[in-house]
Amino acid sequence: MTASVVDVGLDLAAGFADGMCIDADGAIWTAVWGTGEVRRSTPAGVLGRTIRLPVTQPTSCTFAGPGLDVLMITSAWHLLDPGERVRQPRAGGIFCAHPGPAGQATHPFGAPTARALSG
Repeated sequence: MTASVVDVGLDLAAGFADGMCIDADGAIWTAVWGTGEVRRSTPAGVLGRTIRLPVTQPTSCTFAGPGLDVLMITSAWHLLDPGERVRQPRAGGIFCAHPGPAGQATHPFGAPTARALSG
């Protein structure tokens, strides 16, 4: 496997990449803090899909469900002023979407477990 860098075209004045995950097609899903969006970019860096949320601070995303076809998205209310907290009552919540592409199976970390280390 070779490493590569994909430019997902974020304007840092508008928001920044927070949590990410990869789907079965190799595309990266990025929670973009400050925009209320989760964006899918292909391995070539082409923006393919945007999921709009009712909150401005999505924090991360991951695929879930038996078929890894549900995109779970977390969000935050941290740093929202009181007025924004009123305008965004769902901030800090968890959202789900069925975006089409499924996620990849997990790749467990290969370090020894705590039990193996202690015994």
